[in-house]
Amino acid sequence: MPTPCTHQFKATDTVVSAAATGPFVNFRYNKAAVVSHVLKEVHTRGTAYGFTNEGAGKRIVVEYSSPNIAKPFHAGHLRSTIIGNFIANIHQGNGYDVTRINYLGDWGKQYGTAHACQHGSGRRSAV
Repeated sequence: MPTPCTHQFKATDTVVSAAATGPFVNFRYNKAAVVSHVLKEVHTRGTAYGFTNEGAGKRIVVEYSSPNIAKPFHAGHLRSTIIGNFIANIHQGNGYDVTRINYLGDWGKQYGTAHACQHGSGRRSAV
């Protein structure tokens, strides 16, 4: 049954239907038409496929990793580094001036506590 969100939807050769399901709108695509369109674009644009000048003249800073340097570095830290680099690459490929920062800013509770003890009492022996 059409809803206010989908009753005016007009099917195309690519998007064949739209249906509201709770708070979501589900679209059905003609897979063959989508694949055909994408392959034509890839063939036409070659290595420029997926790149635009959308960000020309704009700057973005991508900060990533930031592991707690008071703890051992492990494979879990690579996740945010890889995701950050991926986001930076996408923006750079779309014309943005990207600054990448791998900021080691999480010094951990142990260093903060030591600093507070040292500077709070004014005595080095209090650490």
